[in-house]
Amino acid sequence: MFVPGIGEPDDLLEQIEPPSEAPIWPSLATAMADLNAFTSPNGWALTSFRTEKKKDEVVKVFLRCDRGGTYRSRVNEDFRCCGTASRQVGCPFDAVFRHFVAFGGWKLRICNTDHNHGPAPPITHLSLRRAAMKEHNDEIKVEARTGLQSTKIMRRLREQDLDIPILTRDILNDRQHQRIEFLAGHTPIQALLYTLQDDGDWVYQYQTNDNDKVTALFFSHRQCLELLPSNPFFLVMDCTYKTNKYKMPLLHIIGSTTLGSMFFVAFCFLFSETTESYGFALRCLKSMYQSIDLQPETMFKSVITDKDDALSVAIVAHLPFMYHFLCI
Repeated sequence: MFVPGIGEPDDLLEQIEPPSEAPIWPSLATAMADLNAFTSPNGWALTSFRTEKKKDEVVKVFLRCDRGGTYRSRVNEDFRCCGTASRQVGCPFDAVFRHFVAFGGWKLRICNTDHNHGPAPPITHLSLRRAAMKEHNDEIKVEARTGLQSTKIMRRLREQDLDIPILTRDILNDRQHQRIEFLAGHTPIQALLYTLQDDGDWVYQYQTNDNDKVTALFFSHRQCLELLPSNPFFLVMDCTYKTNKYKMPLLHIIGSTTLGSMFFVAFCFLFSETTESYGFALRCLKSMYQSIDLQPETMFKSVITDKDDALSVAIVAHLPFMYHFLCI
């Protein structure tokens, strides 16, 4: 029995084959990709830890095994709350990439071929997981934007390649990074407002408080407005809450066609389910009708809601000419 990184048997150390020094790569990215493709099935990985520049251009990249170096604690060990571990075991493997102008590319020189540990599965090497995430980044982003769960994205990747060196945690971390980029220091509802502005296919109105915080956001897609003139008479309103990332009640306003099919008319994020908040949404709805030459007094016929007292009071105050039916 042996502990990884501490006195591995010689037969395991011999399984780690060094890469060839013969090829000349046209770019550093291609060189690293080829090295990762070689090291991954052999149970180890390379990382760059230092570069050397000449006239602001990188001419050397110093490489080592991803288990090279020694662990340096950055906290007071006497006050550490939980136990930690490090993969760094001082592996002596050492290599350098150098750019040769005469060859017009990059060449590898291995300084030390020794390892002090045995091979390990590719999924245990962080550098290989990062490379795999970078390769599949675009498709992961597309699926994440559709709302697909990280576990299902991981399952689909496994169906394509059973040995892909990616963990579900890597996808979760990537999604969190995307979220931080999307917010750009704003609250989620503010970021949504800016997205609607940039998209250009949405009609929207919003309300802010004294601190310039968005307290309500009414929006409708232009395709919805194309259906509304021929189906303006019947509306259904319902509010959902605790079901979205914005942590605000979302009012759904739905219309019905003459064929009995339903379509979305508009949405409104509200600060709270109060008469005042509902009043803002109904005023925006009236304004939207008028913007497409529909008179609310003649086009609003009936509305169905649940037994929400605040919404009922707001309808009486802002749409008194409508027949109000309760869905029980």
